[in-house]
Amino acid sequence: MKRFLIALFIILIAQLSAAKPIKVRLKLNWKYQFEFAGYIAAKEKGFYKDAGLDVDIIEYDHGAVVDDVLNGKVEFGVAGSDIFTSIINRKPIVIVANFFKKSPLVLAVKPSILFPKQLNNKVLYCGGTDITLTSVGLLIKKFNIHFKKIIKKKGSYTIKPFIDGKVDAIPIYITNQTYMLNELGIPYNIIDPSNYGIFAYSGNLFTSREFLEKHPDIVKRFTEASIKGWQYALSHKDEIAHIIYNKYSSKKSLKALIFEANMIEDVIMPDVFSLGFIDKNIIKKITSKFAKILNKEPPLNIDEYIKTPHKSALFTKREMEFIKKHPSITYCIRPNLRPVEFIDKDGGAKGISIELLKKISNITHIKFKLLKTRNFNESLRFFREGKCQLLPTMGNKKLLKKQAIFTKPYAKQELFIFSKSNISFVNSLCELKNKIFLEAKYTSPTLIIKEQCPQITIKEFNTFDEVFKRLEEDPNYFCVISPLIASYYIKRYRLKNIKIVGTTNRYIEISMAINKNLPTLASIINKALSKIGKSGIEKISSYQLSKQSQEIYKKRIIQIVSISIIVILFLFWVIRVFYRKNEELLKTKKRLEESLKNFEAIMENSIQMTILIKTDGRCLQFNDMALHSLKYSESELKDKNISDLVPQGETEKIKEAIENRDTFELNLIKKDNTILNTLAKATRIKIKNEEITLITAVDITPIKRLQQQLNNLNRQLSKRVKEETEKNIKKDRMIMQQSKAAALGEMMGMIAHQWRQPINAISATVNNLLIQIQMDRLDSKTLTNKLSNILQYIQHLNATIEDFRNFYKPQTVKEPTNIDELLETLLKIVKDHFVSKNITIKTDFNCSCMINLYGNELKHVILNILNNARDVLIERNIEKPTITITTRAEGNHAVIIITDNGGGIDENVIEHIFDAYFTTKGKKGTGLGLYMSKIIIEEHLNGRIEAYNTEDGAAFKIYLPMK
Repeated sequence: MKRFLIALFIILIAQLSAAKPIKVRLKLNWKYQFEFAGYIAAKEKGFYKDAGLDVDIIEYDHGAVVDDVLNGKVEFGVAGSDIFTSIINRKPIVIVANFFKKSPLVLAVKPSILFPKQLNNKVLYCGGTDITLTSVGLLIKKFNIHFKKIIKKKGSYTIKPFIDGKVDAIPIYITNQTYMLNELGIPYNIIDPSNYGIFAYSGNLFTSREFLEKHPDIVKRFTEASIKGWQYALSHKDEIAHIIYNKYSSKKSLKALIFEANMIEDVIMPDVFSLGFIDKNIIKKITSKFAKILNKEPPLNIDEYIKTPHKSALFTKREMEFIKKHPSITYCIRPNLRPVEFIDKDGGAKGISIELLKKISNITHIKFKLLKTRNFNESLRFFREGKCQLLPTMGNKKLLKKQAIFTKPYAKQELFIFSKSNISFVNSLCELKNKIFLEAKYTSPTLIIKEQCPQITIKEFNTFDEVFKRLEEDPNYFCVISPLIASYYIKRYRLKNIKIVGTTNRYIEISMAINKNLPTLASIINKALSKIGKSGIEKISSYQLSKQSQEIYKKRIIQIVSISIIVILFLFWVIRVFYRKNEELLKTKKRLEESLKNFEAIMENSIQMTILIKTDGRCLQFNDMALHSLKYSESELKDKNISDLVPQGETEKIKEAIENRDTFELNLIKKDNTILNTLAKATRIKIKNEEITLITAVDITPIKRLQQQLNNLNRQLSKRVKEETEKNIKKDRMIMQQSKAAALGEMMGMIAHQWRQPINAISATVNNLLIQIQMDRLDSKTLTNKLSNILQYIQHLNATIEDFRNFYKPQTVKEPTNIDELLETLLKIVKDHFVSKNITIKTDFNCSCMINLYGNELKHVILNILNNARDVLIERNIEKPTITITTRAEGNHAVIIITDNGGGIDENVIEHIFDAYFTTKGKKGTGLGLYMSKIIIEEHLNGRIEAYNTEDGAAFKIYLPMK
């Protein structure tokens, strides 16, 4: 009995011991963020616990993670490309899983830079970090890039030099630092080393060789649980982002973590590679490159440093049977989409997609047979009719959404806006809504333009050849297209003037379209594409582009030789006519001098004050408007210092304005010592190799007077309110004045916002004219157009003041008013202000009826509701904040409905929001806005106003009687 009890006790102890989780430590190579979401998910969702492991996740503090693993301080570590240096140095580590199939380290460059070769003679900032053994370093070495200057600075890494425009390129992590650039609205382009066949595995999970040999089961369980964690994290991004933010680190905002989550998925490439998969060939390739840079020998047996699972067959039994039954597949193409796919002069199919089909054929042993068509429309028809089973290049998937299955995307291209125009770089299609876009038929850009900005006019052509020839003809034409196709046609037709003028912030994903009755074929091709890999596809693209370029260059060489012969034959003739040409040049010079005189005359008659200042502060030149405004004669101002014409401290303001490149208020001292208020812009130009400061200014004294009048009105209103409060008479009228006074400040801000852009445009136009004069490029047509633009900007300024004056014009008599037109007039004043806050105002006006009312009082009510909605959307940090204004007729009433997506009004207070002095804004609110709105609608306009909550936010509904 005693022996039995002892045995039972031993069994219980063994079971208890077996049930206790094994303690394991994982050290990260940076701070807690979504970069390590898979490990955090495995811990928080219990995957490690289910594997019998108790895991501590330790964030990076200092030192080398590899050394901590080898010294036994931790069992597992996460490393980037530095893991390959350890392998070269023969450190006994083993990579057990890889999660980032390409390095998140990329180059952020100025928008004008599209390709690595364009980085030559540019300025690079890399902080205090050595980027040699990184994906960016390999890219620089591959293209033999020689920078004009490389800025290195010790201390914490910052992207501020790029934000400030002081450098052309900077290494950043595409997964998180692009978020900051996007938030600040900094235009940029990304050069990703992986797009050029450079893969530097990152996110490597590793352990020591000693630990693997002693505890292979623990390593297996930890690796499998970590993979489960990554699977969960990628499927539940919001949940894991919240866990990281609330439990691990709140240094990054929740919005930034979610952005990082979406970007990391592109780095992990889960649609192409199995999570944790390690490609031995890539490891070997990276190690060899790093070893060459370090002048060392790579290890002979790379298998010692990799733990890989058993490989399975590429195709299933069902897929193999399909291949056996379908030895050939018929396909159609777009016959003229160079360099992607096209029919060459011999009638054969060529291009990137065709070479990709050949690679797929080598893997699957399926033969792909071309069915020739005259155009892509016929190819689509043949596909729908079942004559061809495959289209190798399909971007606009909506064309065949009912007839096709699409493979996973094998190429992804950002879409840019190309034109001959010299407009400033644009970040949205809708900035060009009045322009004409040229596109090839049945392409994705056409669909994207219609989705983003349906107001844009689109002209469609059969081929891109026609599109680019038209682009070269007229700078008013634009085209949305990928750089891959654009660069080919620009090279082919030598279109030196066509360039990128903006971005759509959209990408086109290219897939293969497969007959919907052949899902097994789609599965086979997807696996073949995965096996080829992104680098393999990019090699095909690079080879085809190179091949096409060689053909173009051959034609050019023939043309150059022919032209050279012609030049030699006509050389003597050129010498003979040289004298005649010289006479023509002298005439041209005379015409240019006359143009200069004409321009000076125009400057003298400009409504802008123009002042030129030397580097020592002495005034060089004034135009007539400046002399007239300051009440000086030209002789009195000659050689006068600018410090004599501005109050003390204003000269520093001029210097700051030049650095900030922004408009500013400048006070000038007139001859009678009174102050002239102006809105000015200052910049530096060169005249005869001498640096000159150019100041252009517009008299804003009327606005200042208006501001003073408004201040006086405020004082009068305050006095009136005090009197009315003491007498307790006409309480509602008093509150009305207070409410209007409170809105004046915001209205002034909105007016200032609307004025800033026209004034900047006037200044830029004048500067542009000056530069063209200096460069002898100004002609009468350009001059007329520029002056016309200036007049349009001035008319816009006058219209803004008129709208503002009408808004506050008192009304004593009700007037017939069109509700929709009234709202459109109000939105014309305030809409830019809301756009500057990233708030979208949508309208659905369906009430054109005329109603007798006080229009300005109704505007006041609408503005009050809009401002309340704005404050809520900003305070609650709503994603895609939107306000919707709807009008319609209901019976004998005109109805105005204003809704937002700000989350609504607290049900406990919604019934009190129209009470006097009730506010939810604390000290920031007066509690008068909605109270006065109710008084105006119900007592002054005989209507009714009510508030309620919708699914997304708050809603205000106003009823106005039509009679």
